[in-house]
Amino acid sequence: MYACVCKAVTESAVQACHNAGMRNVRQVSSATRAGTGCGQCVSRLRSMLAGARETESVLSDSGS
Repeated sequence: MYACVCKAVTESAVQACHNAGMRNVRQVSSATRAGTGCGQCVSRLRSMLAGARETESVLSDSGS
């Protein structure tokens, strides 16, 4: 599924950005151009990154 339709950026591309260490919309936008068209996806990008951070936190807590 697309995270950003204007720039054809998929949710998996945003996840890959997070996995590569990108933690905010500005970094993801710089890498993928997501959020630089109409801007409708910016809140979705924020939500996706927040969810990825929460998952990362849960996984790191359970692995300790």
